[in-house]
Amino acid sequence: MSVIDATKFATGAAEFLLSRRTEIGLPKLEIRTQAQFLEELAGHVGFSLAERSQLLDQIEMVLRNLYAHLPFKKIADPTRDPFRMIDEIRPQLEALSDMDFHACVLLVLATVRDVHTSYVAPSPYRGAVAFLPFEIRFFEDSKRRVRFLVTKCMATEDDSVFRPAEFEPGVEVITWNGMPALEATMMAAQLQPGANQDAELTRGTLRMTLRSIASHSVDSPGGAPPFPVRNRARIGFVRPGEKREREIELPWMVATGLGGRRFSSAAFSSSPAMAELQQWSKCSYRPEKAAQAARAPGSDFIEAQLASDPPTQGFPHPDLLRNPEHPAWSVGYLRIRHFANDVGSFFEEQRLEELREIIARLDREARGGLILDIRGNPGGQIRVAERALQYFSPREIKPLRFHFPRTELVSSVLQVLRESPVVNPEFSPWLAAQPGDDTTDPQLTPGRPLTPPEIANDTGQIYQSPVVLLFDAMTYSAADMFAAGFQDHEVGQLIGVDCSTGGGGANAWMYSDIRDNLPNLPGFEFQGLPADCELSVAVRRCFRTGAIPEPIEDIGIAPNFFHARTERDILAGNADLFEFAYDRLMEAPLHRVDVVDRAESAEGVVWTIITGGLGWVRFRVQEKILAQGEVADGEKRSFRLALNAGEPEPERVRVEGFLSEQDCLAGSPPLAAPRVPFHGEESAAQGEAPLTFFRQRQRERSS
Repeated sequence: MSVIDATKFATGAAEFLLSRRTEIGLPKLEIRTQAQFLEELAGHVGFSLAERSQLLDQIEMVLRNLYAHLPFKKIADPTRDPFRMIDEIRPQLEALSDMDFHACVLLVLATVRDVHTSYVAPSPYRGAVAFLPFEIRFFEDSKRRVRFLVTKCMATEDDSVFRPAEFEPGVEVITWNGMPALEATMMAAQLQPGANQDAELTRGTLRMTLRSIASHSVDSPGGAPPFPVRNRARIGFVRPGEKREREIELPWMVATGLGGRRFSSAAFSSSPAMAELQQWSKCSYRPEKAAQAARAPGSDFIEAQLASDPPTQGFPHPDLLRNPEHPAWSVGYLRIRHFANDVGSFFEEQRLEELREIIARLDREARGGLILDIRGNPGGQIRVAERALQYFSPREIKPLRFHFPRTELVSSVLQVLRESPVVNPEFSPWLAAQPGDDTTDPQLTPGRPLTPPEIANDTGQIYQSPVVLLFDAMTYSAADMFAAGFQDHEVGQLIGVDCSTGGGGANAWMYSDIRDNLPNLPGFEFQGLPADCELSVAVRRCFRTGAIPEPIEDIGIAPNFFHARTERDILAGNADLFEFAYDRLMEAPLHRVDVVDRAESAEGVVWTIITGGLGWVRFRVQEKILAQGEVADGEKRSFRLALNAGEPEPERVRVEGFLSEQDCLAGSPPLAAPRVPFHGEESAAQGEAPLTFFRQRQRERSS
């Protein structure tokens, strides 16, 4: 079989991207073949013997004393022992090459299968990404076989895509370096951090064409040193409608100069390596978005699609969302790409305000339902994720509870801080006992929220119509936590294209956070790390707030509905997935309260509302009930707020809706509870007819 040499394709894609490096916000970007990169590394002077030993010492001390998941990982798989591997590496420190040493360290951290607990090798590995100039994705066919298709190819010139004529999006990948594609993908998944088995295939597929050199082990079929490196990839593929297998071979390329920002981890939970790969993917396949993000940082934090908007690539087509008879009762789409992992916590409120504005618009213009999409979200600020939940829920949000490991170091730190006049906010909530604390747990301290409950509920519900949440195995960290809260507070149905989220259930600290937050104690001296390498560790393990507290780590969040990826999904913009989500919205019940008028009179303030799917409402501020009464679908009903003479109207009136008075009196959670629901005449114009239409559509779907 003749092999297509696609070297020109790979180098052409690299040259085209280099020509746009300033535009896409990567002015220091350099690209060469992996062979050239490794040749340059041959002359690189790495860590000294003392620095290598120091690094291993610090990793061992961090894992033994601060790693919150350690005892649970040992129970799950006793063979995965990072300390045994460290002991095996120490006698080889002097003989290992620089690259092999860092590969060994990466493999040590990979044994715990935790993206939060990872090592980032120093320059020139840091900020380096190895890539092939195309993307593959997998789907399940009608016989439940996993198949891999090429979905994107990098551009090599402005007006067209130059590539071998036989190799284009839609071709099926059959073999990889002589191995069956599925086997090669699962092997690739074993060479990187990962929290659960459901994430392996998804992460492995990404790794087939894109790898972070600083935070992932290099190719190793045997899973042990000396870590042979393949500079070229040979792929067997079949074109659509054909049976003849062809082969293409092309070089791995390495991009350097990506850089990366990392902020205080006080309330942070993210996968930095995944965020880096997503940044590179955006530069490679969506350079216009990368350019936009370079001009306006954070502009891709959230993106929305309304039926009135023009079509957007990768988003549901407006025709799917549109309700031609009643436009405001169309369906909306909201993509949250990360939870503010691009800014420090100082900008938390700014990011949330951006989100609130978009959700308020969706509540006005997309009342038929909302497809909320967090697929591929690598996490970010925990408080942003947990505070965002209230915008979709009528219930009081109960934040997750986080636990430090109960080790000698943590116990000593807490004791020192109890006797110190200096306030350390990272440990303060754990200093004093609280009612209900479990003081007998030998593994973990009592749990405390990182998001204060009062700010987790400082705004309340904004979007009131049905919501479904889309996730995949790349949904990780703070995004795991958002999905857990979404499910635990019964906001709506979860739709997974994998069997669970990524399963990252912790607050991760960088090594610098450890040094900043821990007092100096005898026997626990945390020294600086050599060069610019980095180390992160999961220091606080979190548990869900449902009836039975469950960890998120390794388990992830299971969907209410599983949607296996289809060929149409990966080649036609997730068309089947979006249609599936739309159908689930049409089956969901509607519960809304819209305030359509507010008037002041001598008798007091009168609010007029229109409701849907409710039989009883009450107006209250904190525990004071200002008005309550019976309501009916689509009918206006006025209520006078019971205020004392001369008492000003409170700014935060909470309007709560229930199915019946009995549910209200029994203390059942409200089904709708907007705090700022006033849309004026716009709401009045959308009264009974749209509600009737919505219910008719639901009946048609169910029949």
